[in-house]
Amino acid sequence: MLVGFRSRPRESGSRSWSDTARPPGTSGTEVGRVAGLQRRLRVDLAGAVDQERLDRLRELLALSPRGRLTDHEDACFGARDTGGAAPRSLALWRDDEQSWSVSLSTPRGSEVDGAELDSWAREAEAAAVAVGLRVVGRKVIALRHDGGSTAVSADGVREAAAIWARAKAHRDRDPEPATVEATAPGIRRRLSLDGAKLLLAQRDGRPAGFALVAPRERTLELFYLAVDPDAWGSGVGTRLLRDVEEHAREVDREVLELWVIDDNERAIGVYERAGWVGTDEVERDPASGRLERRFLRRVD
Repeated sequence: MLVGFRSRPRESGSRSWSDTARPPGTSGTEVGRVAGLQRRLRVDLAGAVDQERLDRLRELLALSPRGRLTDHEDACFGARDTGGAAPRSLALWRDDEQSWSVSLSTPRGSEVDGAELDSWAREAEAAAVAVGLRVVGRKVIALRHDGGSTAVSADGVREAAAIWARAKAHRDRDPEPATVEATAPGIRRRLSLDGAKLLLAQRDGRPAGFALVAPRERTLELFYLAVDPDAWGSGVGTRLLRDVEEHAREVDREVLELWVIDDNERAIGVYERAGWVGTDEVERDPASGRLERRFLRRVD
């Protein structure tokens, strides 16, 4: 599945943002006692969880219990804070009755290498499998902060660029995808916008999709959303859209916006099923000559 993008960079709004370690509707104490954290890793899980399975999962992950299964408003069901000079916060979340996730959050502005993230992810995945849950995928979140205090890794940009090139070639029926060197500059331009955020999704341990967003004055704009053709139909795009909505809540934006190629029926279908609504606003991309339509989504 490939979702269209706004091909012309625009000035972002002046309002700043911060990526918090909790979803809306929960307090900081529900996640843990470590302040100033950013989410860097999410492991998505699927399956039914009863009290016995929940207790065992929390035991395997050494999480302090939170929440009650009978209270459908509860989102966080366990947390572990490591403390020390480089604190980490591991947390267990319920997305819905059949969807759970484990997140790792680290201090804002800190460097975290891929080996450490992989180690945490493996711990979460092993615990989930041990209690009978299915691992749906990983999402490694690369962040760029206002002022450039932490740069998005080169590997993250290259992985996103490769996914975009393959997905675009498949959509346009090109014989060969563009090179990473040709595709990466466009992604880097969007990441230079204030508050831009790149989310990378993994499936079976490999990069499978990404989303790139940046806040505007009143909205959060989705510039890129793409899934590797090998992962089409696996739900990666839907989960990325869910993460985009979560980020909109975290940065206090009630409306999402994007521009999609007007005849990209596959992308439009994905958006419409996720609650996006097309508008009458259309523009022609000066580079490609293709007509683009603006879509909006109000965040509940």
